Amino acid sequence: AHEIGHCVAHHCSKRLSKRLLYAGILAGAGEILNKDKNKWAETLTDVGGAIAFFGLMKYSRDDEREADLLAFYNLYNAEISPRGMSSLFKALSAKSPSGKNLLEEWSSTHPNPEERRENISDELSCIDYDGLIEDSDQFQLIKEYVSALPPPKLLIPLWVDTFAVKAGEYQTKSINYDGQTIKNARIHGNFIAAVGSDYNDVKFRILDETNYINWSHGNKSNDLLNTDKISIYEIDFQLPKYGTYYIVFDNSYSIFTAKTVLSSIYLEYTER
Repeated sequence: AHEIGHCVAHHCSKRLSKRLLYAGILAGAGEILNKDKNKWAETLTDVGGAIAFFGLMKYSRDDEREADLLAFYNLYNAEISPRGMSSLFKALSAKSPSGKNLLEEWSSTHPNPEERRENISDELSCIDYDGLIEDSDQFQLIKEYVSALPPPKLLIPLWVDTFAVKAGEYQTKSINYDGQTIKNARIHGNFIAAVGSDYNDVKFRILDETNYINWSHGNKSNDLLNTDKISIYEIDFQLPKYGTYYIVFDNSYSIFTAKTVLSSIYLEYTER
Protein backbone atom coordinates (compact mmCIF):
# COMPACT_ATOMS: atom_id res chain seq x y z
CA ALA A 1 0.00 0.00 0.00
CA HIS A 2 2.88 2.37 0.80
CA GLU A 3 4.60 1.79 -2.55
CA ILE A 4 1.29 2.25 -4.37
CA GLY A 5 1.05 5.55 -2.48
CA HIS A 6 4.34 6.67 -4.07
CA CYS A 7 2.91 5.85 -7.50
CA VAL A 8 -0.39 7.64 -6.84
CA ALA A 9 1.50 10.77 -5.74
CA HIS A 10 3.84 10.58 -8.80
CA HIS A 11 6.86 10.89 -6.49
CA CYS A 12 9.23 8.99 -8.78
CA SER A 13 8.32 10.83 -11.98
CA LYS A 14 8.49 14.23 -10.27
CA ARG A 15 11.94 13.59 -8.81
CA LEU A 16 13.23 12.01 -12.00
CA SER A 17 12.14 15.00 -14.10
CA LYS A 18 13.82 17.47 -11.76
CA ARG A 19 17.07 15.50 -11.52
CA LEU A 20 17.33 14.92 -15.25
CA LEU A 21 17.10 18.64 -15.88
CA TYR A 22 19.36 19.55 -12.98
CA ALA A 23 22.19 17.12 -13.61
CA GLY A 24 22.14 17.05 -17.39
CA ILE A 25 22.19 13.29 -17.18
CA LEU A 26 20.65 12.88 -20.64
CA ALA A 27 23.76 14.31 -22.26
CA GLY A 28 25.91 12.09 -20.06
CA ALA A 29 23.88 9.00 -20.92
CA GLY A 30 24.31 9.80 -24.60
CA GLU A 31 28.09 9.90 -24.19
CA ILE A 32 28.13 6.58 -22.36
CA LEU A 33 25.82 4.90 -24.87
CA ASN A 34 28.17 6.00 -27.64
CA LYS A 35 30.77 3.84 -25.82
CA ASP A 36 33.52 6.41 -26.13
CA LYS A 37 35.41 5.22 -23.07
CA ASN A 38 37.90 8.07 -23.27
CA LYS A 39 35.11 10.51 -22.41
CA TRP A 40 33.66 8.55 -19.48
CA ALA A 41 35.58 10.31 -16.74
CA GLU A 42 34.83 13.72 -18.26
CA THR A 43 31.16 12.80 -18.63
CA LEU A 44 30.83 11.52 -15.08
CA THR A 45 32.43 14.70 -13.80
CA ASP A 46 30.06 16.83 -15.87
CA VAL A 47 26.93 15.16 -14.49
CA GLY A 48 28.23 14.92 -10.95
CA GLY A 49 28.74 11.18 -11.11
CA ALA A 50 26.10 8.55 -11.78
CA ILE A 51 26.19 7.40 -8.17
CA ALA A 52 25.62 10.93 -6.93
CA PHE A 53 22.77 11.35 -9.42
CA PHE A 54 20.88 8.25 -8.43
CA GLY A 55 21.56 8.99 -4.76
CA LEU A 56 19.56 12.19 -5.26
CA MET A 57 16.68 10.12 -6.62
CA LYS A 58 15.75 8.88 -3.15
CA TYR A 59 12.37 9.92 -1.90
CA SER A 60 12.31 12.68 0.70
CA ARG A 61 10.94 12.08 4.18
CA ASP A 62 7.91 14.19 3.27
CA ASP A 63 7.35 11.88 0.28
CA GLU A 64 7.46 8.91 2.65
CA ARG A 65 4.96 10.53 5.02
CA GLU A 66 2.61 11.27 2.13
CA ALA A 67 2.89 7.68 0.86
CA ASP A 68 2.03 6.42 4.36
CA LEU A 69 -1.06 8.62 4.47
CA LEU A 70 -2.20 7.52 1.02
CA ALA A 71 -1.56 3.88 1.98
CA PHE A 72 -3.70 4.29 5.10
CA TYR A 73 -6.74 5.55 3.21
CA ASN A 74 -6.28 3.22 0.24
CA LEU A 75 -6.47 0.31 2.67
CA TYR A 76 -9.45 1.86 4.44
CA ASN A 77 -11.32 2.40 1.16
CA ALA A 78 -10.62 -1.24 0.25
CA GLU A 79 -12.24 -2.23 3.58
CA ILE A 80 -8.91 -3.52 4.93
CA SER A 81 -7.95 -2.46 8.44
CA PRO A 82 -4.98 -0.03 8.43
CA ARG A 83 -4.07 -1.15 11.96
CA GLY A 84 -1.51 -3.50 10.42
CA MET A 85 0.56 -0.47 9.44
CA SER A 86 0.94 0.45 13.09
CA SER A 87 2.01 -3.11 13.92
CA LEU A 88 4.57 -3.05 11.11
CA PHE A 89 6.23 0.17 12.30
CA LYS A 90 6.29 -1.12 15.87
CA ALA A 91 8.10 -4.26 14.66
CA LEU A 92 10.59 -2.20 12.64
CA SER A 93 11.39 -0.14 15.73
CA ALA A 94 12.04 -3.21 17.85
CA LYS A 95 13.70 -5.69 15.46
CA SER A 96 17.43 -5.16 15.30
CA PRO A 97 20.18 -7.46 16.64
CA SER A 98 22.58 -4.54 17.12
CA GLY A 99 20.14 -2.15 18.77
CA LYS A 100 20.20 0.06 15.69
CA ASN A 101 17.36 0.49 13.25
CA LEU A 102 16.57 -2.55 11.15
CA LEU A 103 17.83 -0.97 7.96
CA GLU A 104 20.19 1.95 8.50
CA GLU A 105 20.30 2.84 4.81
CA TRP A 106 16.51 2.71 4.68
CA SER A 107 16.00 4.73 7.87
CA SER A 108 18.35 7.48 6.64
CA THR A 109 15.70 8.53 4.09
CA HIS A 110 12.51 7.43 5.86
CA PRO A 111 10.96 9.00 8.96
CA ASN A 112 11.66 7.15 12.19
CA PRO A 113 9.37 4.08 12.47
CA GLU A 114 8.09 5.30 15.83
CA GLU A 115 7.07 8.63 14.28
CA ARG A 116 5.32 6.77 11.48
CA ARG A 117 3.47 4.58 14.00
CA GLU A 118 2.31 7.68 15.87
CA ASN A 119 1.09 9.24 12.62
CA ILE A 120 -0.92 6.12 11.85
CA SER A 121 -2.33 6.10 15.39
CA ASP A 122 -3.53 9.67 14.86
CA GLU A 123 -5.35 8.63 11.68
CA LEU A 124 -6.82 5.54 13.37
CA SER A 125 -8.44 7.83 15.93
CA CYS A 126 -10.36 9.49 13.06
CA ILE A 127 -11.97 6.37 11.57
CA ASP A 128 -14.19 3.49 12.62
CA TYR A 129 -12.22 0.36 11.80
CA ASP A 130 -14.61 -2.14 13.39
CA GLY A 131 -15.64 -4.73 10.81
CA LEU A 132 -12.73 -4.04 8.47
CA ILE A 133 -10.80 -7.04 7.14
CA GLU A 134 -7.83 -8.02 9.34
CA ASP A 135 -7.34 -11.63 8.23
CA SER A 136 -8.48 -14.10 5.59
CA ASP A 137 -7.89 -17.66 4.45
CA GLN A 138 -6.12 -16.31 1.35
CA PHE A 139 -3.80 -14.20 3.50
CA GLN A 140 -2.88 -17.21 5.63
CA LEU A 141 -2.12 -19.24 2.49
CA ILE A 142 0.16 -16.46 1.26
CA LYS A 143 1.94 -16.35 4.64
CA GLU A 144 2.53 -20.09 4.52
CA TYR A 145 3.88 -19.88 0.98
CA VAL A 146 6.25 -16.99 1.78
CA SER A 147 7.48 -18.66 4.98
CA ALA A 148 8.49 -21.75 2.98
CA LEU A 149 10.63 -19.74 0.53
CA PRO A 150 14.44 -19.74 0.88
CA PRO A 151 15.80 -16.77 2.85
CA PRO A 152 16.18 -13.61 0.78
CA LYS A 153 19.55 -12.38 -0.36
CA LEU A 154 20.39 -9.11 1.37
CA LEU A 155 22.82 -6.39 0.32
CA ILE A 156 25.12 -4.09 2.27
CA PRO A 157 26.85 -1.32 0.27
CA LEU A 158 30.61 -1.82 0.50
CA TRP A 159 31.94 0.66 -2.03
CA VAL A 160 29.33 2.69 -3.89
CA ASP A 161 31.12 5.84 -4.97
CA THR A 162 32.98 7.74 -7.69
CA PHE A 163 36.57 8.42 -6.64
CA ALA A 164 40.14 8.90 -7.88
CA VAL A 165 43.06 6.56 -7.26
CA LYS A 166 46.25 8.61 -7.48
CA ALA A 167 49.23 7.49 -9.55
CA GLY A 168 51.49 5.16 -7.62
CA GLU A 169 48.85 4.55 -4.91
CA TYR A 170 45.94 2.27 -4.06
CA GLN A 171 42.68 2.50 -2.14
CA THR A 172 41.24 -0.22 0.04
CA LYS A 173 38.30 -1.14 2.25
CA SER A 174 37.95 -4.01 4.70
CA ILE A 175 35.09 -6.46 5.22
CA ASN A 176 34.48 -8.31 8.47
CA TYR A 177 32.69 -11.60 7.78
CA ASP A 178 32.12 -12.89 11.32
CA GLY A 179 29.55 -15.56 10.48
CA GLN A 180 27.53 -14.99 13.65
CA THR A 181 24.58 -13.24 12.02
CA ILE A 182 25.17 -13.81 8.28
CA LYS A 183 26.12 -16.67 5.96
CA ASN A 184 26.76 -17.32 2.26
CA ALA A 185 28.57 -13.99 1.97
CA ARG A 186 29.80 -12.93 -1.44
CA ILE A 187 31.13 -9.71 -2.96
CA HIS A 188 28.90 -8.65 -5.80
CA GLY A 189 28.82 -5.65 -8.16
CA ASN A 190 30.82 -3.90 -10.85
CA PHE A 191 33.12 -0.99 -11.57
CA ILE A 192 34.39 1.19 -14.42
CA ALA A 193 37.88 2.71 -14.41
CA ALA A 194 38.30 5.73 -16.66
CA VAL A 195 40.60 8.64 -17.48
CA GLY A 196 40.82 11.07 -20.37
CA SER A 197 43.33 8.96 -22.31
CA ASP A 198 43.71 5.43 -23.66
CA TYR A 199 45.14 4.19 -20.36
CA ASN A 200 41.85 3.73 -18.53
CA ASP A 201 42.56 0.75 -16.31
CA VAL A 202 43.15 -0.26 -12.71
CA LYS A 203 43.98 -3.48 -10.89
CA PHE A 204 41.34 -4.97 -8.61
CA ARG A 205 42.24 -7.35 -5.79
CA ILE A 206 40.56 -9.28 -3.00
CA LEU A 207 42.84 -10.57 -0.22
CA ASP A 208 42.43 -12.13 3.19
CA GLU A 209 44.00 -10.33 6.16
CA THR A 210 47.33 -12.16 6.21
CA ASN A 211 47.97 -11.75 2.51
CA TYR A 212 46.85 -8.12 2.53
CA ILE A 213 49.43 -7.32 5.21
CA ASN A 214 52.12 -9.08 3.18
CA TRP A 215 51.08 -7.38 -0.08
CA SER A 216 50.82 -3.88 1.43
CA HIS A 217 54.37 -4.27 2.78
CA GLY A 218 55.72 -5.33 -0.59
CA ASN A 219 56.05 -9.01 0.32
CA LYS A 220 54.84 -12.09 -1.55
CA SER A 221 51.10 -12.69 -1.29
CA ASN A 222 48.41 -14.99 -2.61
CA ASP A 223 45.48 -12.96 -3.89
CA LEU A 224 42.03 -14.50 -3.72
CA LEU A 225 41.18 -12.43 -6.77
CA ASN A 226 43.46 -10.36 -9.01
CA THR A 227 42.17 -8.91 -12.27
CA ASP A 228 45.48 -7.37 -13.38
CA LYS A 229 44.85 -4.15 -15.41
CA ILE A 230 41.20 -3.81 -16.35
CA SER A 231 38.73 -1.09 -17.35
CA ILE A 232 35.31 -2.70 -16.71
CA TYR A 233 34.62 -5.64 -14.42
CA GLU A 234 31.66 -7.60 -13.05
CA ILE A 235 32.39 -8.93 -9.55
CA ASP A 236 30.82 -12.09 -8.16
CA PHE A 237 33.12 -13.59 -5.55
CA GLN A 238 32.15 -16.03 -2.77
CA LEU A 239 34.04 -15.41 0.47
CA PRO A 240 35.56 -18.80 1.34
CA LYS A 241 35.34 -18.63 5.15
CA TYR A 242 34.84 -16.29 8.08
CA GLY A 243 37.42 -13.58 8.62
CA THR A 244 38.56 -10.13 7.53
CA TYR A 245 38.97 -9.41 3.85
CA TYR A 246 40.22 -6.43 1.84
CA ILE A 247 39.07 -5.12 -1.52
CA VAL A 248 41.71 -3.03 -3.29
CA PHE A 249 41.77 -0.70 -6.27
CA ASP A 250 45.46 -0.68 -7.18
CA ASN A 251 47.05 2.04 -9.31
CA SER A 252 50.54 1.63 -7.86
CA TYR A 253 51.96 0.60 -11.25
CA SER A 254 51.02 3.96 -12.81
CA ILE A 255 53.74 6.63 -12.71
CA PHE A 256 51.80 9.73 -13.81
CA THR A 257 48.12 8.99 -14.34
CA ALA A 258 45.38 8.99 -11.70
CA LYS A 259 42.37 6.77 -12.41
CA THR A 260 38.74 7.70 -11.85
CA VAL A 261 36.69 4.73 -10.62
CA LEU A 262 32.92 4.42 -10.68
CA SER A 263 32.27 1.62 -8.19
CA SER A 264 29.08 -0.19 -7.20
CA ILE A 265 30.13 -3.05 -4.92
CA TYR A 266 27.95 -4.80 -2.32
CA LEU A 267 28.18 -7.59 0.24
CA GLU A 268 25.45 -10.10 -0.64
CA TYR A 269 24.43 -12.55 2.08
CA THR A 270 21.62 -14.39 3.84
CA GLU A 271 20.74 -14.05 7.53
CA ARG A 272 21.29 -16.87 9.99
